[in-house]
Amino acid sequence: MISDEQVRRIALFFFLSLMDEKAALQASDKAVAQLKSKNESALDDQALIRVLWQNFEQSAKQMDRRPARGAPETSWASSSPVSFRPWIKFHQEAGKNELVAVLLSRVLGFKEESIASGLGVSLGTARHRISKGMRLLSAHVKRERA
Repeated sequence: MISDEQVRRIALFFFLSLMDEKAALQASDKAVAQLKSKNESALDDQALIRVLWQNFEQSAKQMDRRPARGAPETSWASSSPVSFRPWIKFHQEAGKNELVAVLLSRVLGFKEESIASGLGVSLGTARHRISKGMRLLSAHVKRERA
């Protein structure tokens, strides 16, 4: 059974990874439907990560992973005092592996072991992707503050 918290994580993942509200809604709906069809009593993090990754890759291909052109077009983002500029720059420059690794670990709070298993990579590879992505994101945050 998929929980409300997992649905929120899915929606946030696709919103921040695709930076396109329409594509994020479609990918979220598809991922939730896939997870609901699994008929498992409890959904583990690895299965959730696998579905997120598969749907991200499909959605990114459909969009040609075009770079984000500005802040997300949503009412809550425009009224928020939080700047999306560092994330947008990170989104434009990061490879998809680093983008997804940072989202899963630092934004959604998945454990590195679950990320590695869910993405089908070694723990060292998962840690490398997270570290590389965080260095890039950190550089953009520092530039924004300067």
